[in-house]
Amino acid sequence: MPSDSRQILADRIIFGECQKQHSLPNLLTADAPSMIHKKGDLGKKQTPPSAPVVQINDLSKTHGNQVSVTIIHDLVEKPSMGLKKRDGYEEDISEATFEMKIDQYHKATKVPLMIEQQKVGFNRKKLGRPLLAAYHGNLTDELALTHLAGSRGTDNASDRILPLASDVDFNTIMVNPVTPPTFDRMFYCGDAGSIDGSTGSAIDAADVFTAADTRRFKQQLELMSNPPQPVSLGASDKSPGTDPMYVAFITPKMWTDYEASSSDFQTYISNAIKRTTGFNHPLFKGEMFMKDNILFKRYLKPVSFNAGDTVQVSNDDDSASVSGQVVPGGVTVNRGIILGGQALAMAYGSVLPGGMGNFKMDGELFDQKAWWRQWMDWIGGLAKIRFKNNAGRMNDYGVCCFDAAVST
Repeated sequence: MPSDSRQILADRIIFGECQKQHSLPNLLTADAPSMIHKKGDLGKKQTPPSAPVVQINDLSKTHGNQVSVTIIHDLVEKPSMGLKKRDGYEEDISEATFEMKIDQYHKATKVPLMIEQQKVGFNRKKLGRPLLAAYHGNLTDELALTHLAGSRGTDNASDRILPLASDVDFNTIMVNPVTPPTFDRMFYCGDAGSIDGSTGSAIDAADVFTAADTRRFKQQLELMSNPPQPVSLGASDKSPGTDPMYVAFITPKMWTDYEASSSDFQTYISNAIKRTTGFNHPLFKGEMFMKDNILFKRYLKPVSFNAGDTVQVSNDDDSASVSGQVVPGGVTVNRGIILGGQALAMAYGSVLPGGMGNFKMDGELFDQKAWWRQWMDWIGGLAKIRFKNNAGRMNDYGVCCFDAAVST
């Protein structure tokens, strides 16, 4: 096999390994791609629209760093009746377009050889590949959570890859703008109406996440104009229409507060097991509970805000203009995420000529062959999908968020 062909095969194997990582976007992608149209009337592969993550992985054979997604608005005007004049009463078919960009990511490692390899007794050159694949999964997790939550938050634990929003490289790494939840898609626990009391009551330490909140959130979803469509993750879901479901991610502290507040928590665990029976999907493994047809899972790198932090919020206007609200004293806020279909778009381009591969990994000796350097390149981007509805109001398309105080 020619060396170029071997390299392409190796790079495709790396792409496959990264796709099998149990990162959040991989868990939220359905099981088969379908063909749609790309900007410029060119084909691309996209996963089904009922999954929370829309994965587009065939932007490789055309030039450019931008992709668009278009929706057609429902018809909403009244009908004509009887023999009433019909000319001039046609309703215009309207649409809205969402655009996102992709960019090149690069990550490199280095290890000393010779005497260091003699000390440890194994081939250090083999360390880079699994570490780089794991790094890609961890970074993708953080990028996805930040876009979906509409904020990086201020938690800065040592295992975080993505820097705080104040970092000079933050916007470049995110590729697409991080936008706070639109006003109609933002909920609050307890009796809070906002972070600082600009709308309703300010969040306080008593506004922890409880079963009463899930009932209210479900009602808000049901009464919402243009709500997120329920989630269906492939053919294994036998009742997506008759038993619609949303998937929510909460922090460990929110989980603990919810469990402590409910005497029926074991029932909610049983609900989740019953609803997901027969699913052959990794999302439905591990701990989960279900209340009001919302399936709750934990996410481990919390989007959180401490007292005195400024939280970016969308104002109650059609353009989703942004302002800042300050977390009250004595309160730590965590953010939960409720996902429907088509919440997040994840696109890959090609790092090889002719669209032959989405990932490239290579290595070399340097410093008189005393060190081994290995690196991985990929072209991609993630973005939260949002459109203006037919009344001209901007809304996040497939995701809602909710803020809760957490016990310390």
